[in-house]
Amino acid sequence: ALFSLFSGKNWDQVGGPLAIFAQTTTILESNPFYLYLQTWGIISVNLAIFNFLPFPGLDGWQMLTEIIEGTVNGIKKARFERRRKNKKVVFEETDTNIYANEVSISNDSTLAIGKNENEVYQKWKIPPKIKGIFSYVGLGLLLTLAIVVFIFDFIRMF
Repeated sequence: ALFSLFSGKNWDQVGGPLAIFAQTTTILESNPFYLYLQTWGIISVNLAIFNFLPFPGLDGWQMLTEIIEGTVNGIKKARFERRRKNKKVVFEETDTNIYANEVSISNDSTLAIGKNENEVYQKWKIPPKIKGIFSYVGLGLLLTLAIVVFIFDFIRMF
C-alpha cells in the first residue's frame, strides 16, 4: 500500500480525520455495531504498522538505530576480544619502573612489541545530535503529509 502511494497510485483512497469520521459515521448508521468496532480495530492495526516503519520520528526509527548500534558494537566487541586473545603482556623492569609491553602474535608469525595502553572496549553510539536532526526532519515531513491529507479531505468534503 505504501509503495503504491509513493508511485502515485491510490491517492484517492487516502483519508485523514475527516474521511475517517465520515466513513465510520456511515458504517455506524447503516451496519451493526460490531462492524463499527471492527473498522476501528483495522484503523488501529494500520496505525501500529505505520508506526513501526523505519522512518525518522517514528518508533521504527528508534528500533533501527538500536539495531545499527547493537550490530556495530557486536562487531567491535568481537574484534576487541580477538585482539585481546592474540596479545600477551611481557613485563620489563628498569631501575625505577616496570613497563608492561605487549607482544602481539599475528597470523603470519610476526611479533609486534609496543607499550600497553590499557586498552578498554568502548561502546559506539550514534551521536544524539545526528539522531535529533533526523528525527526532527522526519517529524516535519510527517506533519507536512498530515496537513496535505487534511487539505485533500477538506476539498473532497466540500
